[in-house]
Amino acid sequence: MARNRVIYQSEAVLVSQDVNCTGVQTGTDDIRELNRIQSSNYGFSISRQDVNQFGELASIDRIITDTPTVSFDASWLVANLGNEWKVGFNIWASPDIVPTTPVSCISEMIDTEVPWKGTKNYFVLTSKEGADAIDNTTTGDWESIIGIGNASVISYSTEASVGGLPTASISAEGQNMNMHNLPYTGMYDNYTGWNTVAEGYFDPSKTLGYGFGTEIPTATTFLSSHDFDASTTYMYLPGDITSFPYTAPAGHTFTFDDDTQAGSFTINQSAERGADILWIDGITFTEGNAWDPGRTATGTALPSYISGSNPSINPTDGIPTSWVGKTPDGVSGMLPLQTNAAPVKMPIPAAALAPQGTGNISTLRPGDITLSISRKDGEAMDLPGGKITNVHIQSYTIGFDLSRTPIQKLGSRFAFARPIDFPISATLSFDAILADLTTGSIASVIDCDVEYNASILLKHAANCDDPTDKASVVNYEMKGIKLDSESYSSSIGDNKTVTYDFSCQVGGPDQTDVGVFMSGFHRPPWIAFA
Repeated sequence: MARNRVIYQSEAVLVSQDVNCTGVQTGTDDIRELNRIQSSNYGFSISRQDVNQFGELASIDRIITDTPTVSFDASWLVANLGNEWKVGFNIWASPDIVPTTPVSCISEMIDTEVPWKGTKNYFVLTSKEGADAIDNTTTGDWESIIGIGNASVISYSTEASVGGLPTASISAEGQNMNMHNLPYTGMYDNYTGWNTVAEGYFDPSKTLGYGFGTEIPTATTFLSSHDFDASTTYMYLPGDITSFPYTAPAGHTFTFDDDTQAGSFTINQSAERGADILWIDGITFTEGNAWDPGRTATGTALPSYISGSNPSINPTDGIPTSWVGKTPDGVSGMLPLQTNAAPVKMPIPAAALAPQGTGNISTLRPGDITLSISRKDGEAMDLPGGKITNVHIQSYTIGFDLSRTPIQKLGSRFAFARPIDFPISATLSFDAILADLTTGSIASVIDCDVEYNASILLKHAANCDDPTDKASVVNYEMKGIKLDSESYSSSIGDNKTVTYDFSCQVGGPDQTDVGVFMSGFHRPPWIAFA
């Protein structure tokens, strides 16, 4: 039966991570899900040049001479800075691990030694009509994958207002888009999945014909002893743990298979593939005991990925990123390729995890947001007009563009690089209900054109018993900003309002006193902080 429509229930957005956008993406954290997505738009446009000649009115051909433009944009509710980190922004600090020196939010995007920070692949995964995309491990429930390859962020903005929820959005430009239906049949004749591509070979005996792995074990073995503290809510897994390559959802219980230190534990947050921390409830061991080497914790395994293909291309010839598989004996090319597209493993979308240390957050709220602005030199605020310390802020918007110029060369069908155009200007705008005025004039601004620092802090009340105990979750800082405009509005029936517009330039990795800086919770708790 033909599908009637696609709605938000059936879609998930993902982005490539710790590998370049090219090549095989089948590792534990090669692709991650973007959480709290509210909208996603994508498409492509192709520019053509007419070829005319004397003697004929219409063109004899219309050829492609410029790089095709593939566009992608997405917006999400702000619950932490996890999505910003995944798309390549530098989050210089976490509230519980605070370095002393701030670093610009674009420092990694402009570092050519880590090209995967500036260039990503984005994916839109679609389940069948009427089926939730989150935690869907039912074979046959997935219908398609759309991939945007070689994509770079070209703009970022975040905003919040009274009566609304804080949001953030990005726009990106890529060089290719591919689409394929599921089950994916593009790897080998008669085989539609793989199980051990990351290890370098393909074993057709371990496929279900849908891209779900069947090699997933039903038990986890701890080879080394491991101390734990029964009073904590998490435990670190030993470094030499084996056979834990699958996704374990919250509520999943592991039970040890021997009687020497009998017990079990229940996960209270989902553990992804390769996790080195389990968030747990109900430890039944005595505090200070250790696991004996060789103990096995048994539980039900789940599929953890969906087969797909890499949408990135070789900029020189436009050919999709290729990959030559190996048979289990290690011999290359023994199985007939149907396509030269490199494989990807799409993780099963999961419910978003709470930021570390702040409780379960669905999204942050406008009532927990504060905006502060001060002179950079530490002197008292002296803006003419509305008194900053007593205006009632209604909304704010932070934004900047990372426009890129495609660099082409003879012999290359596509742009071989899309570097950021500098300088980059960032803007801060906020609206407020006007209360008190200060004494001053525009002349004083011209005579003493001072710089300001602004901080927007988003908090969360993690303790329901004490709502005043709010933990910092997200902090946007803009340093070295200058006032561009003030505008006032007053009408019958409305409060008098004032709008302030500030701007600055985004600095490099070594400039700590100017630019845009992001700090806050951004990584899952099992990923170590740098």
